[in-house]
Amino acid sequence: MRPVLVLTYSAATKMISTTSNDLELFPNPTSGVLNFKFDKESNYQINVFDLTGKLVLNTCTESNFLKIDLSEFEKGEYIIVVYEKNVAIITKEIILQ
Repeated sequence: MRPVLVLTYSAATKMISTTSNDLELFPNPTSGVLNFKFDKESNYQINVFDLTGKLVLNTCTESNFLKIDLSEFEKGEYIIVVYEKNVAIITKEIILQ
């Protein structure tokens, strides 16, 4: 099965988001711990941005599973950008409750 990548533009937020069958991101909304499950092991970089565009967290993994704790951040919406081998492959919006 080939990976599927769908770009969606929201006029309300003026953001482009992607969906991909390469990544499961859960739970969303979250109270703190966010799980990333990739379909393969690779070199991933995960950046978390607040809605002002400020980078609030940067982490890397070579595994197909990663758990990050966002409980120290303010409640609200965040943007997750996942890079594989320095190429942005996935952008997701998450809600921290």
